[in-house]
Amino acid sequence: MQRALVIGGSGSFGGAVARELLRRGWHVRALRREQGRPLALDGAVAVTGDALQPEDVLRAAEGVDVIVHGYNTPYWHWAKTLLPAARAVARAAAVQRARIVFPGNVYGLGPNFEHPLVEGSPRQARTRKGKLRNAVEAELEHATADGARWLNIRCGDYFGPSLPNTWFQHMTEKALRGGALIDPGRAGVLHEWAYLPDVARATVDLLERGDELGSSETFHMSSHQLTSSQLLEAINRELDAPRRIRRMPWRLMRWLSPFSPMLRELSEMKYLWDEPVLLDDAKLRQFLGHVHRTPLNQAVRAALGLEGTGLRDVAARVSGGRIAMSDTR
Repeated sequence: MQRALVIGGSGSFGGAVARELLRRGWHVRALRREQGRPLALDGAVAVTGDALQPEDVLRAAEGVDVIVHGYNTPYWHWAKTLLPAARAVARAAAVQRARIVFPGNVYGLGPNFEHPLVEGSPRQARTRKGKLRNAVEAELEHATADGARWLNIRCGDYFGPSLPNTWFQHMTEKALRGGALIDPGRAGVLHEWAYLPDVARATVDLLERGDELGSSETFHMSSHQLTSSQLLEAINRELDAPRRIRRMPWRLMRWLSPFSPMLRELSEMKYLWDEPVLLDDAKLRQFLGHVHRTPLNQAVRAALGLEGTGLRDVAARVSGGRIAMSDTR
């Protein structure tokens, strides 16, 4: 039986990959802080520890084949947390000769976005967050020199069932209570969306063919390339009645950003909505032969929580207050 340690099992990528691993019969451990959120991973073994403590990660990783590094914190904590956590994982993976699985994103790519980006595209980050992401990727990839292996799954913005702190949630949370949908995009500009259950499925497909992978691999995955208007149209088709659409107040957000860490961090990423930062996943399709993509209408219904329930039930589950985004994928 193959063994995996999941860091960030209560989060989006870590939780989705953990559930897919469990579904396929893997033995899964999940690192969890003593006062952390419940894991909600039936079949996983919870291991108490802190991802920022190297000895905790080393202990939790003993005997595993894979470390899923889904650790994340709110944007405004990234400078203090991302690199220490990456170093702890890199050390543990090197000791165990394990493969690190990391959810890459587009923040560190650039500067040219005229065409869909391949895995070897330049990584000239525009933003502080992009530079940090590149530093994390470099830290994890460098661990291959000490015996670790590396698998980077780079996607666009995540959406899927029960995913808090995402752009999809921000666009829809008011609409699920009867209010307006929010449109952050520029007219006609395509955006890269990643339906997370499909991402998890492809990730585990790759892991189960690990003997065919090199020591350091990056794959792009493209689920749905849509303008924000196209996505909002798909959302409105699934709601009980079409909602009005309001533009994202980017200018107001910039004015208020000195007083709000969240708005400051979100404003920095506006360029991702102003130009089409798209991914070419030909490498993934060639390697796997087939990449499952859930039809958009099914993916949207699941992301809205409408599978087997009514909109009234969904609205009751939507919490009020502003979004506290940590990673807008």
